[in-house]
Amino acid sequence: MDHKEYLEKLQQQVDQIIGIESTLKRRKKTSEDTQREIFIKIIPLLEHIANRDVMLEADYGINTSKFNEPLFQIIDGLIYLHFGKEAGEVIMFYIYERTNPDGTINDLLDVDDNIIPLNRIEDLWELVRRINTRK
Repeated sequence: MDHKEYLEKLQQQVDQIIGIESTLKRRKKTSEDTQREIFIKIIPLLEHIANRDVMLEADYGINTSKFNEPLFQIIDGLIYLHFGKEAGEVIMFYIYERTNPDGTINDLLDVDDNIIPLNRIEDLWELVRRINTRK
């Protein structure tokens, strides 16, 4: 079934459910939608690479920091440049400090020592958005 056939079938099902003829329109992606998609793809990859470096060091004694450090400095700089200092710090925590080598998770705490949930990448995205909309 191609995309057009899928949409037609979906349209028929919606019409049957609501009992009237309706129209489905595809919402165009906003700039924020695109930024969210990119963020949700990139940040977990960075976290994976950072964790992999820690595991290589712990498990095999392979230190990749001389090789990877310049790249991480560039990426970190671009994150701060794009998201600002406060949101950048939260992103850095998520990438480098949230997960311990044994797999346990460190909590992010606010100034009153309340836990800020960061269980999913979507939680991080929402927190970064809230930080940047306060400015």
